Amino acid sequence: MELELNELVQAWRTCMDGSIREQTVRENAFKYIENFKQTSGNILDIGFYLAFQKDSFELCHFGLQLITHTIKFKWNEFSEHMKQEIKDRLMNMIINLDDNQNIKGPSYLKNSMCLVIIELIRREWPQNWPNLMPDLFDISNKSIEHKKLIFIILKYISEEFIDADSSQTATMPSQRRKDINQYLNQHMHSIFMFYLDNLEHCFHLVNENGSSHLVELTNTCLDSLSHYITWININLILSRNFSVINISLSLLSHESLCINSAKCLIALSSRKGTADERKPLLGMFSDAVLSQLINCVKLCCQNSKFDGLLKYLVQILVAIATQLNFLWSSSDFERPANLSIYLNAAYEFLINENRLYSFEAIQLWNVLLQNQHIQMDKDVHHYVNMIAQALTNTYLLVKFNYASMSEHFDSEEEFNKFCQKYRAELSKMMRNASHLNTQVYFMQVHQWTLKIISQTSCLSPSDQSGFDASSMLYLCWDALVFLWTSLANVLAKHAPDPVKSKLIELLHAAIQLKCLNPNYASFNYSFISSILSLSCENCECHAREAIVKTVFEKLYTDLMVFRTETAKHLHCGAKTKFYLNLRRQLSAVLLTVCKNYSKILFNSFEFIFKSLVQVIDSAETTQMEKGILVQALVHLSNECETNQIQMSLVEHFLVPIKQYFETKSHELTNIESFIGLVGLRDSTNLNALENRKIIFYYVNCLYGFLKCIELKKSQNNEQISSLFVAIFQSLVYLLKSFNQLHSVPNVNKEFLDMTDSCKNLILGMHQEKHGRNHISLSCTSDSIVEQSDKIQMFIYNTYDTLNQLIGLYMTKFKHELLLVDISTNQSYLDFLYKLGDALFASFNDLPSFRVRYLIRYVLKSCLTSIFFDKDLISAHQNSFILKLDELMLEYFLPAILARINQANKLFGHKTEQNYLDMNKELQSQIIEENQYTLMCRDLVDLMRTFLSFSQPGEPKGEETMDENQNQEMLVEHALAKDAHSGHISELAIFLLKNNKIVYQSTILCLFDGLNWPDSYCCVRLLRLSQSLLDKHPIVEQPSEHFALLLNEQISERMFTNCLTALQLHGEHQEIASLLTNLVYTMYEKSPIFYRQVYNRVITQIPNLNSKVYDEFVFKFEKKSSMTGEKAKKDLFKKIIQPIVGKNIGQLHKYDIQIRVLEPLNLNSRKVSADATNGTETNICSLFDPNY
Repeated sequence: MELELNELVQAWRTCMDGSIREQTVRENAFKYIENFKQTSGNILDIGFYLAFQKDSFELCHFGLQLITHTIKFKWNEFSEHMKQEIKDRLMNMIINLDDNQNIKGPSYLKNSMCLVIIELIRREWPQNWPNLMPDLFDISNKSIEHKKLIFIILKYISEEFIDADSSQTATMPSQRRKDINQYLNQHMHSIFMFYLDNLEHCFHLVNENGSSHLVELTNTCLDSLSHYITWININLILSRNFSVINISLSLLSHESLCINSAKCLIALSSRKGTADERKPLLGMFSDAVLSQLINCVKLCCQNSKFDGLLKYLVQILVAIATQLNFLWSSSDFERPANLSIYLNAAYEFLINENRLYSFEAIQLWNVLLQNQHIQMDKDVHHYVNMIAQALTNTYLLVKFNYASMSEHFDSEEEFNKFCQKYRAELSKMMRNASHLNTQVYFMQVHQWTLKIISQTSCLSPSDQSGFDASSMLYLCWDALVFLWTSLANVLAKHAPDPVKSKLIELLHAAIQLKCLNPNYASFNYSFISSILSLSCENCECHAREAIVKTVFEKLYTDLMVFRTETAKHLHCGAKTKFYLNLRRQLSAVLLTVCKNYSKILFNSFEFIFKSLVQVIDSAETTQMEKGILVQALVHLSNECETNQIQMSLVEHFLVPIKQYFETKSHELTNIESFIGLVGLRDSTNLNALENRKIIFYYVNCLYGFLKCIELKKSQNNEQISSLFVAIFQSLVYLLKSFNQLHSVPNVNKEFLDMTDSCKNLILGMHQEKHGRNHISLSCTSDSIVEQSDKIQMFIYNTYDTLNQLIGLYMTKFKHELLLVDISTNQSYLDFLYKLGDALFASFNDLPSFRVRYLIRYVLKSCLTSIFFDKDLISAHQNSFILKLDELMLEYFLPAILARINQANKLFGHKTEQNYLDMNKELQSQIIEENQYTLMCRDLVDLMRTFLSFSQPGEPKGEETMDENQNQEMLVEHALAKDAHSGHISELAIFLLKNNKIVYQSTILCLFDGLNWPDSYCCVRLLRLSQSLLDKHPIVEQPSEHFALLLNEQISERMFTNCLTALQLHGEHQEIASLLTNLVYTMYEKSPIFYRQVYNRVITQIPNLNSKVYDEFVFKFEKKSSMTGEKAKKDLFKKIIQPIVGKNIGQLHKYDIQIRVLEPLNLNSRKVSADATNGTETNICSLFDPNY
């Protein structure tokens, strides 16, 4: 044992020694420790020995960890005598603290000691340890240190067994949880009295003595009590003349005890329960309580030592508001007498300079103002009007920066999240408050708006405040736009007559503002956008027409002005960017006006057309602006009763596009020529730069044109359609060239990568402020973005738009494509295969984020472009669109399935070489695995669309995945949905019956996907697989046509994947239940020759109960009506029980401390190559948890 102890300590010291740089040395030491924890028979003796070491607190802590590990994972292996011995030794450690001075040391040692006791309590209490509470209470009488330990243990008991949010509580068996809660309820009185007696005792001693030991004990008592105060009966809390409340209030003025006292009061004020249980909490509105809280607020303002208390004081007020909101549910509620005092405190916190306190107060007001009965109170109305004044008279709306609040946040990212929450809650409060008195709020904002516009109009042309985000006028403009955006909906619904006329006055003031500063002008255009619709809705027809035309004229005139201003500031890159952004915003606002008020502006179409075409044809106009302005013209042309104007736009804008692509046909069809065309090998080539601009503009112009145009069904659109078809063929070649770039070895792969902003979004990082894209305000002639970055952005954005354009084309011309019979139209047949060739060119080399474009924009658009019923399929079996759906699925599904299975093997395999450059490699792998997971989810969504696409207007069974949600939320959302209706689309039935590749690939996608590591994919595919089994069986004998398409290898692979999915996802009970039902249904509905295949798989399950298996097979072969389905299903559950996934806590046999985090491991189980190729699988290895 001594040798083993020395080796273990040496390994531990190696792991803890930060000076050792060799990773292999540390890994070997780590492996030794983990192997020791698994195999050593002396782990307890060594753990207790180390726990009493006086030389090192860290070594003592390590010993306690060894004891904890043993209790966690080996407790059931011990005899009753051994268990009792361990309990006695641990309790003696607590009782005899003088023998173990280390426990009196750092707080983490106390916590570690208490956690060991908690592990015992989880397993032994109360059934084998009925005297635990009395024993703990007796131990606490020994000394102050003993009391501290007992308070910590009680706190952990609450966290483990009472708190609803505790992860341990959620995973604990329901019967154990029920027994523990029942015991705690039985001893509630003694537990609370133990706290109360000690708290009163400490309170008196602190007032008399105030020693540091007593203060620390009192803090520990309050901290522990705050975990129980939400659970203990309210009558006990109010006992002894409100002793707990009075002591907590008194200690608020104690410098060292105020925080934990406040936490107790917050926990008390936040209690949940029935109205009768909450009603006593209205005592928090009493004179004594409110006066003490207000006195503490004053104390915090006068004494900087109490700065941290203010945050908790406002949280107490918020908790009180929650109780008031719950109880004030009728008009006969007895209003608290001191409500006005409380509201005044809430208002003062609202206008406090510290945004943390202000944020809490905003939430408080939102709680109050959402209650219709509280809204009617006169004092509430008074303070609502005061809030209206505070919005414009204080800095409540003013944006704040990270530099001023950095001390309160760990990172700028955390600060930005707080800012978003702050403004969201503030916007909600303004909407709630303005509902009560819309006119007062509007008039207050009206005056403030006129004041800001007036100040801006008086600025000199040389004023630079608009370029300073910290200048007061800049902040006021930002606040003004935010305020109007928040109030727009309220004003639209509740605007009184005086408000309507004032709105038009404000709009005219904004229109008349002439300001050359791009940032102030940008704010002004945002303001105009927010009130334009309000102004138009509240005026007569002729006045509305005049307003819209005036706004359009203002926007167009300013667009011309700022083109000139941009040219003046080309020497300064930063200012040029401001002006370019402003022009883009101007173009977007102009597009919105043309779209929303196209009927009004159509009367002036000829003038508008000439004006905008002049801008579009100008060399000074950016490609983005050109595309936006073309969309504006298309929206106006849709108002024409004929398609003549649309034809004129087509001839003006699309014919040059067609001609350009025709002249570049060689470059588009030859990859080397294409590389030279866009300058991928010479980024400084000016001709290539011009080509990139033209291609980018033409692709975006086509997309905007096709997206906005509304073809007249009563008109002959053949000329328009034929032109689009001609251009579309060139786009197909362009897409193929983009895809082929990924296969060309000597092309800079950075050009084909994601942009930095997209990567940082995935990594949860922000753009570097002083990186290569940083823009300085100093004069420079350099371009704003490096040429390499421009090429990357060109490829990234053009490729994205190109995929959307192809999908949009299929949707926009769906009826024309449906009528094309490819059996008699060779040109369309050739085009069909060219399109398939372009879409899947270099498919295996495409990164996951580009495959996602293909799935989301092209494949899904094609499958949903037309709803096929039986009659439509029968009438158009040779239509272009139907054959395209079949071709794409036939190409895509086998390719994506092989890609995913290969990726699972690669992500599951890690070598030392992968981590030579940890920073770069780690980030790269996280990004790739993130996109891989999202690609799998997109594929699942595509399968759902293919199998269950319903006619537009019908309710959908499920919603599209929101990738912003975390994994757990997505899985719960998918499980919460009702099981799919079982409807399989006619298109899916037709293709599954008539195309063997589509059928087999679909089946393999459904069942292979169950074995993917993403639980969300598993749940979605479970629903689809079950529906296919129930409604259109894939294995049942009556479905002869379906059954003929299967073979023995695919059947074995399907069944195996179901069982391995149980091993992978079986720790989730609902998923395990669904999987069990699916695999049993497969077995039950399969013909006998398939069952024989399944039986071969079952017999390879480790630890198979042969007796149960033989009985199960006998019952199925018996074919007797006396054999109940429940009995067979219960036997089946027993058979597969050894492979059902274990609870997470059971899977990890030891605690792992990772010093350098490795990349995400999407598939911890290694899969043999045969498992993904349809060949005979090694079933035992798949089920082996150690493989």
